[in-house]
Amino acid sequence: MKKGRLKYKINGTFLMIAVLVGAVLVNLILGGVNAKFPLEVDLTSEKVFEFSQQTKDIMQTLDQDITIYAIYAENSIPTQVEKYLDRYKALSSHVSVVNVDPNTEPATVQKFETKGDVISNGSLIVECGDKFRIITTSQMTETDFLNQQNLVLEQRITNAVYFVTGSGEEQTLYFTIGHGEAENSQLQSALQNDDYAVETINLAVSDVPEDADGLIAVSYTHLTLPTNSRV
Repeated sequence: MKKGRLKYKINGTFLMIAVLVGAVLVNLILGGVNAKFPLEVDLTSEKVFEFSQQTKDIMQTLDQDITIYAIYAENSIPTQVEKYLDRYKALSSHVSVVNVDPNTEPATVQKFETKGDVISNGSLIVECGDKFRIITTSQMTETDFLNQQNLVLEQRITNAVYFVTGSGEEQTLYFTIGHGEAENSQLQSALQNDDYAVETINLAVSDVPEDADGLIAVSYTHLTLPTNSRV
């Protein structure tokens, strides 16, 4: 097993983290994963964000060369994305940004499509040595429960840098299936967007894998009030 990970002993009893998921809990979880690299709001007329101290610390101690490929057609990169990338370059001399036009440089894009991914226009690719992480356009924002779009580009890029430099190891979470567990694609997507690998497992036929960093069983609870109750 990987050093520092939870060690599981299967002696007829399975260790599970039971997650009772309701709207409130999902909201807390979605907020919690964003807190990994929190943003400090800079209330300027340009509505830009100031990087968190954690991002600054990671970038200023960087000792490996990082290339961020911005996959955009010529002269189409959004101003806000460009400003974020400029800030990363300003934080470390090890960071370089390369604009790749997928229409004229398809081979550059295709070399990163090793796992069947289709890298679309508007994606970012963070590379260090032979490791890379793709940030899709859909991963750059998150929709909250008020249906508002929130930019989470700092979290995505800093997490990617943390991963490709070997500073952070990808964590794998397993959702149990086969026992009437509730499906929750929103929760799984939130975890995947926060750079967790998400898998499923049926404990009736399989033991807990050695690479498991967490085991999640999702169920819903329903509150039933007596007929004579007053709310």
